[in-house]
Amino acid sequence: MRILIGIIFSFLCIGCFSTSNAGPDSGTMPDDGTVIVGDRDQEKEENDLIDMPDEELPDETTISDELLVDNDTPPPAVEVFFDDAVRATILAELGRAQSSVRFVTYTFRDEAVMTALNTLAAQGVDVAGIAGSPIEAGTPHYPLVAYEDTGEGIVHEKFFVIDGSTALITSANIAYQDIRNFLVVIRDDIPLANELIWEYQELAAFRRGAAKVRHCDPYCPLKHGKLVITPASCNDIAALLNGLSDDAEGWLAMYTLTDDAPMFDELIGAVDRGFSLHATLDDWSTASTPANQYAFDQLDGAGAAVAYYDGSMVFHHKFFVTDDILEFGSMNWTYSGCAKNDELYFITDEPPLIEPFLDYASSL
Repeated sequence: MRILIGIIFSFLCIGCFSTSNAGPDSGTMPDDGTVIVGDRDQEKEENDLIDMPDEELPDETTISDELLVDNDTPPPAVEVFFDDAVRATILAELGRAQSSVRFVTYTFRDEAVMTALNTLAAQGVDVAGIAGSPIEAGTPHYPLVAYEDTGEGIVHEKFFVIDGSTALITSANIAYQDIRNFLVVIRDDIPLANELIWEYQELAAFRRGAAKVRHCDPYCPLKHGKLVITPASCNDIAALLNGLSDDAEGWLAMYTLTDDAPMFDELIGAVDRGFSLHATLDDWSTASTPANQYAFDQLDGAGAAVAYYDGSMVFHHKFFVTDDILEFGSMNWTYSGCAKNDELYFITDEPPLIEPFLDYASSL
């Protein structure tokens, strides 16, 4: 089956969606629930299920045959993308969908992605999703659960599963404006896809945290590494840091890092032992002092090479990489990320995944 996507690529320009309401993914508010800035309207105590509308899609969703995607050429099994390539690749991967799409995001503000998903649903693809906050990208023409912020941790995972076999794991919400992120695409890994679909189903049934029925705990052993779903102890990240060689070198790229994170003492300990750490943090703040300043000062005092990202975009990454190991996912290294939020992260020692992150991080 070949799916229409011409309408998708008509929105690839960065200016095709609103940036006037930056919200939690701007540098003004953390997106992991560690700090709540301002009051969100709490009209409902229960999470909302957005019903699929009855009205038909507009006429422009009908595209000529010249704009059809040919799915005959198989893409690589594993690919990694950064920054401007993230949004374009997600749209392209959606264009390959033939039977189903499942996704989870914290914020949903990109109208082009909403249009792409609506187009797929109109063509008979089974589309359904979860958002951890109210939708700001138009009306979905497919089932979409939108959670309210209750102050008890947030739904912060960020992934797509396409046709039950292709997994997209990213630091990006569906809100790609002026934000630096990564995207990992893993194809033909059915066990990974199944675990992500299971997580989607738990959230769709309004089961969070300890209420979830877990397939694998404390982690899911998979073909390319291990997947961890939070709330969790994050002990495996602490163990990873404790196992680092004293003379090794690594890079931490993190939107939010707090000293109460379960792995923070191990991170400081690794630097104290002689591990050469290069850390880049975002400089978002809610007052005059950057929110990462306390962690910044401790890393700096321990001897790490730590800096704030000095570009104009939001530095939204969440990964740690050395020559031998990589951790990436939706989770900032915070107490909330580990103990309160619904998050996921992935740990791998496979070079095809490590090397792109290593090249990218060493260029920061």
